[in-house]
Amino acid sequence: MLAVVEQGSRRTYMEWPAKKSMIVGDGSTVWSVNNDEKTPARFMVNLHYYFLGLPFFTRDPGVRLEMAGEGTLPGEKVVARKLRMTYDPGVGESSDVYVMYIDPSTNLLRGIEYSVTHPAVVPAGKASLEPYFRIYESYENVDGIQIATTMRSVDPSGETRSTSLFDQLSMKLPFDESKMRMPENGVVAKR
Repeated sequence: MLAVVEQGSRRTYMEWPAKKSMIVGDGSTVWSVNNDEKTPARFMVNLHYYFLGLPFFTRDPGVRLEMAGEGTLPGEKVVARKLRMTYDPGVGESSDVYVMYIDPSTNLLRGIEYSVTHPAVVPAGKASLEPYFRIYESYENVDGIQIATTMRSVDPSGETRSTSLFDQLSMKLPFDESKMRMPENGVVAKR
């Protein structure tokens, strides 16, 4: 899969060339072609980008931060500093809460605990799906920025549910404007 995000506007296109599939978001509308992913396109369009860039998004307008003591992630031994991140009303499409676990010896993000409130994935009548945990591993220098290239999703007991591997990361890849034009077979994702 190839994912390209325009910094600032966060316009995104994700492509699966072998399946001739794509998901595109322009900041308000999300559409897809041949999308057979289980996760709804509107939720998925910037999901991994957000997890990769979470430490940097703490500076976004409408973000609220507060220290939340210390703690350990499920299955981990390192006692980390906890930073809670919430949003002002009206920021984004959901009211997710993230607790970032910061490694005291490296000051790098060790992992996160988060609730999911996005309407595309939360069943009617429920406020959120929680808790979820991601453990950040294998940091690499990408164009001068330390980025985690491996993330494990774990359950509250510390059992690994899935692992995401990111390679060929770049902060300098040009944005292909032509990808923003929806073809006739494009399907607009519902809010």
